[in-house]
Amino acid sequence: MTQRWTQFDQRPGTNPLDAECARTLAVLHVYVDLLRLGVDAPARHPRAAAHVVACDSCGRILQGIATAVREHDMRSSDL
Repeated sequence: MTQRWTQFDQRPGTNPLDAECARTLAVLHVYVDLLRLGVDAPARHPRAAAHVVACDSCGRILQGIATAVREHDMRSSDL
């Protein structure tokens, strides 16, 4: 493999994990809603569940969304 192709293979977006992040982020809002409703979200979306455990970035995004939804629900119930 030439140096040019090695650099190409290392560009952002060519890593298979990037595609998995995109798939996970696409269903994260549904995943959080299921958690909020008490549904077994990991059973419904096992691939996303495994990914948020393995990927720190996606795990932090999940936590952030879940926290925001929880805080919104708490504020809404105070009205």
